[in-house]
Formats: sequence, structure tokens, C-alpha cells
Amino acid sequence: MINISLCTDENFVMPALVCLTSIFENNKGEHFSVYILTDGISEKAKSKFSRLADTYKQDIYIKTIDKRCFEGLSVNERFPVSMYYRFLLPDMLQKEEKVLYLDCDIIVRHSLKPLYDIDLYGKALAAVVAESCDDIVFENTLLLEGKYFNSGVLLLNLEYWRKNGITKKLIEWVAANPDKCSLPDQNALNKVLDGSVVYADYTYNFQEWWFRDSLVSYMHYSKWNEIRECGKDPVVVHFCESVKPWFAECKNPYQNEFLHYANLHDFIGFKLQKRYGFTYQCANFVDRIGLKFRYWAERWQKNIVKNIKIS
Repeated sequence: MINISLCTDENFVMPALVCLTSIFENNKGEHFSVYILTDGISEKAKSKFSRLADTYKQDIYIKTIDKRCFEGLSVNERFPVSMYYRFLLPDMLQKEEKVLYLDCDIIVRHSLKPLYDIDLYGKALAAVVAESCDDIVFENTLLLEGKYFNSGVLLLNLEYWRKNGITKKLIEWVAANPDKCSLPDQNALNKVLDGSVVYADYTYNFQEWWFRDSLVSYMHYSKWNEIRECGKDPVVVHFCESVKPWFAECKNPYQNEFLHYANLHDFIGFKLQKRYGFTYQCANFVDRIGLKFRYWAERWQKNIVKNIKIS
């Protein structure tokens, strides 16, 4: 038995369904108990999770949480209050020893068993370092001893959390440190659990920047070859940037695999969207033209100044 949890609101039901479809398709020998944490989703959404469970003969439970404990904490358009729901997993799953939490913007391509079997004795969780973990801004801002990790894939030791009151500590830290909440839930997890983390292999949370040249800027060169090799066949692909795989503009090389799972079942109701509308595209075009004009204008100005003869 593998315990899985996703946290969602109505807006992320479709990605959650796609994520679970990829898990079930690529782990057919496993039985899962899936816990969906939400502050309330529609009956239509609930029926979709039920149909998915029936299709794969898996267990999916909808757990409605009380989000009042998060009132006043840092949120924004990109990071809604649902990002904090994972903090409540120890309380919502009282009988479970551990659970694998996954963000909804993820697909799973191979077995999750090796990740789930990681030994967490004496540790709070297992996680993968963040795509910018060698950028000392995070370590210096939070005064971390360990490496900064990404919160999109977390194997949680629920007994450790309950014994050490981790949920309360996380909420208190976010409330007391709004100036350090550029990535609210992730920064809180890194700070509060510093020193209690098992670092898993890149393959279990392969992140967006690692497909790009950004790798060179934010990761130590000693890691480049291993990361690039891992990117050829990762277990978990995390679409953690703003242009998600359900947008036509997505450039992630694994977008086609996301689209495959998204279109596998009609009841998911997937439709490819445009991230940027016509107005935005026009403004972006004008902006690019403006930058080019400014570049040539500056060169022209320099040539004029260079050719001026001072008598």
C-alpha cells in the first residue's frame, strides 16, 4: 500500500486528475490510497475522482479541511491558500505513518516504490533539492544549514510531525516572517525542518529549470552532468513554472506526455488553453520592437558622439 496526497481547489482539479492518471498507468502493480485535501470542490469534480478510482480500482478519498487556521498568512495569485493544506496531513491522516505528497502540476513516469521506501527514521521528510538550491540567496535569507529543497514532492514522516508539533511550528513561522515568504510554504518547510531532511535523487522531482540553460546559472557545475543524464528519463516531472503543460506555449520536453494522460479519459475534460491572449501578444511584440529600436538608437548615438571633433 502506498499513501498519496494531493491538495487542490476547483481550479486544479484537472491537473490533479492527470497527475493521478500518470501514477496509476505507470504503477499498475501497486495499490494506492489517495487523499485529496481541499476546502471544498464541486460534486462534478468529486464524481471525476470517483470515476478515476473505479477505472483503476484504486482508493481515492476526498478530505475537506478547515482553512481558517491559515487566515492572515501570505498568499497571492500564484500561491493560493491551498499551498498550505499539506501542513495538515498529519492531522488529517491520523492512522498513517507516512504519505507521499505531490503537487498537482506533476506527471509520474515510472514506479514510485523506491521513493516511498526511503528510510525516514528520525527525519521529518524526504525531498529533492530545489532547481536553484545553489543560489545562496535562499540559504542566506533563511540561515539554512542544509540544502534548500523543493516542496512539490515530499515523503512525510507523519509520526515525526505529530510528535514534534510540526504543523503548528510551520503556521507560526509563516505568520511571524512575512518578509521571508517569497515562496511561503516552501520557505517555511525549509526553515522549520532544516536538519531533518533526507535528500532524494533528482529523478523524483525533476524541475523546469533543469531542462534549460538556467541550470548553468543556479546549480554548481559538478552537478550538471548528473542532472542532464537524469533529465533523459526522470521518474517525476514537475512543471513548476508559470507556463504549465496545459498551455499551448509550454516548452517543456515532457508536455506531450502530460497531454497523453490528459486525453486518456474523456471525463477529465481536458482542453488545451492559451496562456497569453492576443492583447498580451501584441504588447509583447511592441515591447520587443521597442527594445530593438532602443539598441540601434544607442549605437547610432554613440557613433555620432565618436565622430564629433572637438576643436
